[in-house]
Amino acid sequence: MPSSWKKSFLRHLLLLALRFTFVTMSKFLFNFLSFYTSLSEYKTHSILYS
Repeated sequence: MPSSWKKSFLRHLLLLALRFTFVTMSKFLFNFLSFYTSLSEYKTHSILYS
């Protein structure tokens, strides 16, 4: 009985860790992409209007 409970608990922890990692990585990627697009827009504007 305790071994199956431990297995389900570990599986639950693993799923939580995977979800947390996925959310953190997606947030980081979204911030990085928005920063990169704003940077490229700033570069193109500075090139166009210099």
